[in-house]
Amino acid sequence: RFQYLFFVQAEDGIRELVRSRGLGDVYKRQAHRVTDDGGSEGWPTWSSDGQRIAFQSNRGGNWDIWIANADGSGLAQLTRHPADDRYAAWSPDGSRIAFTSQRSGNEDVWVLDVQAVLTSGDDSSAVNLTNSPGQDRYPFWSPYGKQLTFNTKRDGNFEVYIMNSDGSQPRNVSNSPKSAEGLADWAPGGQRLVFYSDRSGNKEVYILDLASGAWTNISNHPASDEFCVWSP
Repeated sequence: RFQYLFFVQAEDGIRELVRSRGLGDVYKRQAHRVTDDGGSEGWPTWSSDGQRIAFQSNRGGNWDIWIANADGSGLAQLTRHPADDRYAAWSPDGSRIAFTSQRSGNEDVWVLDVQAVLTSGDDSSAVNLTNSPGQDRYPFWSPYGKQLTFNTKRDGNFEVYIMNSDGSQPRNVSNSPKSAEGLADWAPGGQRLVFYSDRSGNKEVYILDLASGAWTNISNHPASDEFCVWSP
């Protein structure tokens, strides 16, 4: 069984998705470009079974969510709204994709049923989960698909919130009004989060224990540290 690695390659101002069968292909310059359409692609994210990826592309003039099989075949466009749709996240069971969209007039977190959209050919069934006048972005699913984290500016600064998968009961779990936090990924057991915060003066990576509320700085470096994820 081959293990694929997807990454974004920038050339002449255009970002394309590239696939390799591990780091060896990268070192040998044997990685293969998956997209080559004149637009830019980014934010590739795996389905939990490793069979498909979702990513954002502006090949149509604005950012939309697309999916493809792990080998690059089966390319399909999911969102078709004239507003930007970005930052896709697969649900653990692979049936839904949460994403950030500006179709409501500002950034909100939306969710769609993948098969329903593929069958109908449009994304009119997508649901707005946040409905807030503040910016809401970067959804991450909990391990069992019952909740999502997201980044929001509804309190005046960027904080980490958790909500149920239907958008109900949003709550602030970072509660740090003098700093900015975001990009919160779940630990496999769902009891901790990892995210960035600039509460120490620069961006550091922190782990938050949801039960105790305890924060732990795990990067402790004067450079900026962010974009953190848990291993499975």
